Amino acid sequence: MTSPGALEAGRTVETADISLMRESLNGLTALDVQHVYGNLLTAPQHHLAAFDRLLRR
Repeated sequence: MTSPGALEAGRTVETADISLMRESLNGLTALDVQHVYGNLLTAPQHHLAAFDRLLRR
């Protein structure tokens, strides 16, 4: 069993990561770098969804 506090902490970290990556993505003009950031962004989005799913239980 996972502590709700730990899940909330994980959710907070992933939300911050998503925000930072989106902020970093703004203003980038190199398509290859945009593509890399887009790929990197999927991991914290998936992690956030998992934390949310576990918190709803």
